Amino acid sequence: MKAYELLADEHSWCQGHAATTGFGTPTTALGQSARRWCIMGAVVKCYPEDAATRVAVLQLAAGLTGGPAAIAEWNDRATHAEVLALLRKANL
Repeated sequence: MKAYELLADEHSWCQGHAATTGFGTPTTALGQSARRWCIMGAVVKCYPEDAATRVAVLQLAAGLTGGPAAIAEWNDRATHAEVLALLRKANL
């Protein structure tokens, strides 16, 4: 599954944490109770063993966020549509 497919429904996306449960409790992106993910949490969930893919997302996001360290802040300011557009652009 691609990360943009995981986040296709706005209710599967979150802000403020890598992942949350269906009740909004923070959890890990690979946690069994995870039901919502931020952009990086979705990439970790969909590509858990692929560090190169994670780096590619950070590099792509750096152009939008001002640097790779800012992707979490960008996710928290972005709209769901902007997050999906970024993931689709990267084909992730």
